[in-house]
Order: sequence, then structure tokens, then C-alpha cells
Amino acid sequence: MKTSNVGNKYGNWVFIVPISNLFLSDKLNKEYQIGRVSFISSDKLPRIRKRLGFYKKLSEIKKRFYIDFFGCTKTYAVYRITGKPNEIRNNCLNAIREALYILCTSQLGFSQRLSHSRFGIYGEHISQKSYVLFSSSHSDDSLMNFTSIDSPIPLELNGLWKNYQDKIFFSRLMNIINGKIYVNKYWRSQLKRAAILIGKGMQSYDVPSSFLNNMIALEILLTKQGDKYSQVLPERIEAFLGWAGYWETHNFEPKINRIYDLRCEFVHNGIFDNITESDLLFTDELLLNLLTNLCSHPITFQTKDDVISFSDKVKAEKLLGGKRKIRPKKLVFLRQRTIKTKTKTKII
Repeated sequence: MKTSNVGNKYGNWVFIVPISNLFLSDKLNKEYQIGRVSFISSDKLPRIRKRLGFYKKLSEIKKRFYIDFFGCTKTYAVYRITGKPNEIRNNCLNAIREALYILCTSQLGFSQRLSHSRFGIYGEHISQKSYVLFSSSHSDDSLMNFTSIDSPIPLELNGLWKNYQDKIFFSRLMNIINGKIYVNKYWRSQLKRAAILIGKGMQSYDVPSSFLNNMIALEILLTKQGDKYSQVLPERIEAFLGWAGYWETHNFEPKINRIYDLRCEFVHNGIFDNITESDLLFTDELLLNLLTNLCSHPITFQTKDDVISFSDKVKAEKLLGGKRKIRPKKLVFLRQRTIKTKTKTKII
């Protein structure tokens, strides 16, 4: 059948795209699942092609096309869907992009933002260098240099990566998104949306845009329609983190007020010149802590209403004084001590 006719043929399809700068190790069985998207090592694909839904052997499919599709990267994303290829192509690509953004969120706290790995759909993701040229207006002097924009190191889902994710939030977040840990359906979708925004910001080179994505993620996790955000954001973040000494000694409340003011200036007036890398990293720290505590207590926080009710109870308890009983005993507070080559996360 002609390719043009196949594109309009309704049926069950295996949609597959190569992924750049992402490796899966034996520690994860060379496969990782995010929702309906499977990331699979290229050398494993032929062995599980029936499970994935391929009708023919991959070696036979290769013969039909002049491009070495199955040899261009080490990792592929697979997505099964029903419909007509010409109509569902963009939906498939968007589903895979969202899964990649979620996966990028696993680098929150795992590596420095400025040196974390960037990866994506082959052809859309290109490891980049920035070139600049100075040429004198008064002599024949000139200078050219370049700066690497991307980290050349791929993200490898290996034992080190898995051990970290099991201790912090990402493994539990994946269990929630994949339906292995129960929470309210709407709350699951909110956690997923927040992760997509965080990951999308982590893939961006632009500090203000990344900052805004993080602020929207914070609002998704902690606020509801009708809230006075400038008031409730500090209160609800304090409910989760205010018990630790760092809250006072590192001036968390003034910093939260600052980032909210910066967010409003950006959204309402288009002013973003005052947003700094430090502001962005502070929002990273808040999200790392919130996601870790929310995902570690899925029974306590099964809905967003549970999150808001918890904050209200902590606030009331604080006003009344006396012994604090509302906060779960296993809440954690993570502080990142960023050094030149890696990021250490301290749990207290």
C-alpha cells in the first residue's frame, strides 16, 4: 500500500521515535515507563517487539526504508495508539514530549541546573554551542570564542540515578502517575502537570521562563481558584517546611514574598529583568521539598483539599500554641549545597 494511503488508514499503531542523549542501563532492565510512554534501549527493542505490538520483525521493517531508523540513537520512545497516522501524529509527539519533561524533573536536586543533561526527540534536540565574535572598529583585531550551552553528558538511568530517585520523590511520583499508588484522579493530574512544567523549565535556557514555569507549578500544587496567592503561598509552604531551623535562618518567608512579587511583575507587566538565577534555584529548592513530602505521604495527601486542609490546621495549631501534632513525623527538609562539579542534597 502507498505511504499516502497508509497515513489515512484507521487502526492500532505502534508509534516510535528515537531519543537523543538518554541512556537506560541494565539496573533498570533497559526500560522505563511514564504513563503510556515506554523508553526502551535500542538493543532491547528487537527482543520485545511482540510485547510492544509490532506485527513484523524490526529487521524486516528496516528493509522498507532507506534511513537507518533503528540505528540512530541508543534509546527509543514507544507509544501505542488507535487512529489514523496523519491525524494522530502530533498527539503522539506531544505525549512523548510530556513524558520527556516529566523525566527531566528527576534531575531536580540530582544535578546542578546549569550542568544537568538535556535530552529529547532526535532531531528536535541538538547539543548546542554559542559562538560570539568581537571585531575592532579601529584596528584589525578580532576575537572569536564559543560556550557550550548543553552538558555533553547524557542522562543515564542507572543504579546511582535509581537509588537517588527512590530516596527523594521521583520514583513515588512515577508510581502515582502510573497508577501504582492511589491518589485522587484530579490530584494525580495536578502532580503530573506540575512535573511537566518543571521539566519544561529545566530544558529551557531562559532563566525568567524557567522561573515562571516553577511558580506556576508551585501554584498548581498549593492553591485553588479564589485564593489570595500572596497570602496563602507562604503559609502553605511553611506548613511543609517551617518546622526546620533553615526556615528562619535562611529567611525563607521574605524570599517567598520576593519570588511572588517577581512572578506578578512578569505576568502582569512583562517585567523580568529582576529575576535572577538565585531566584530560580530557590524555586527549585521549594519544589524539591514539596514534591518529596507530598509524594512520600500519599495517604495523607490524596487530594489538593487535603493539602489545603493540612496547611489550615498547621496555621491554627501555631496560633493556639502548645505541642505541635499535625505535621507527619517523617516530613523532610532538603538543602542543596551546590559545588563546582556536583550537587549534594542534605536531608535533615
